[in-house]
Amino acid sequence: MEIVVNLLMVVVAAAFIGFPFLGKGRGGEYLLESMDDQVDTREVVFSALGEIEFDYQMKKLSDEDYLELKEGYQSKALAVLEAEDKTLDEDAERMLNLRSGRGARLRYSQPDEVEEDD
Repeated sequence: MEIVVNLLMVVVAAAFIGFPFLGKGRGGEYLLESMDDQVDTREVVFSALGEIEFDYQMKKLSDEDYLELKEGYQSKALAVLEAEDKTLDEDAERMLNLRSGRGARLRYSQPDEVEEDD
């Protein structure tokens, strides 16, 4: 009986924590979809960089091949990180807009000037 209660508590806690990320109409769904492709690409690029480094350390790659491969994959890694950063910024802005009810555009207003009493 104790195991069932513990299992039920774990399921409820997981649902409570995961719900905001999977909730419809709140932007979480879009966030997860947009990150899936980038995570796959990121994994491939960074894994390849690790493999290149490993192969070079094991003397399976010449210096010339190592530098060529490393430079190519480092530029791909940079592109992946920049795209990920851009997506996160766009998603954060979209989430802020959804929460504040302002639609698709953020609008910042300047504070009203305060008159000083002499």
